[in-house]
Amino acid sequence: GNPTILGSFVALCLPLVIYAKNKFAAFLSIITLVITFSATSLFSVISAGMFYLFFTKRRLSILIGVLMLLCLIPLHNLDIFNRLLNPTGRFEVWKVSWGMLQHKTMTGLGLGTWEQLMGLNPMVEKILHNLSWKEAHNEYWQILFSTGLIGLGLIIGFICKVAADFLKNINKETLALGGCFVIALVLCLTLFPMRVGPTSFYIVVLTGLLLGKFKMGEV
Repeated sequence: GNPTILGSFVALCLPLVIYAKNKFAAFLSIITLVITFSATSLFSVISAGMFYLFFTKRRLSILIGVLMLLCLIPLHNLDIFNRLLNPTGRFEVWKVSWGMLQHKTMTGLGLGTWEQLMGLNPMVEKILHNLSWKEAHNEYWQILFSTGLIGLGLIIGFICKVAADFLKNINKETLALGGCFVIALVLCLTLFPMRVGPTSFYIVVLTGLLLGKFKMGEV
């Protein structure tokens, strides 16, 4: 299987595993994330951890954040660090797709057009002949490509609405589900979790549960 997709799914499950206080499952999940060596999955879990600390131990979260940034200075020259953050052709794909998008930035090029215009386009194949894949590896960028600024604006508006509702209903359950939501948002930056069956279904269910908590007004 694909270790990146596995890492994404495990990352999405981890906040609820920790919420359920299943130490063994949490340990296995963390080991799996390390083995998959997926930078986005690892960063998404760290982001969720910082998210949780920010609303429970704010000063500690700020201290950890500063220390992490300081640690990046000596680590950025290490080979393992560079391999972990290797963009693997993403910038090239985004550059080519932008050449098509800039003529229809408001409405995009239409749903389902990425595969036709990028994946099956002979001209794109000549430019990106050194890549074995042509996926966007960025859900926000693919939404922009397909539906333009209008579609992306609707998605951003929905995310802001979820965030606003969360701030009105902060408790253990919404923190756990909110952590999953944060992980999903981070995964969408450099992967395609909404185009993989298990992760997309899980994200929809988690978001529904989170919105359900808001609607019920649980505190």
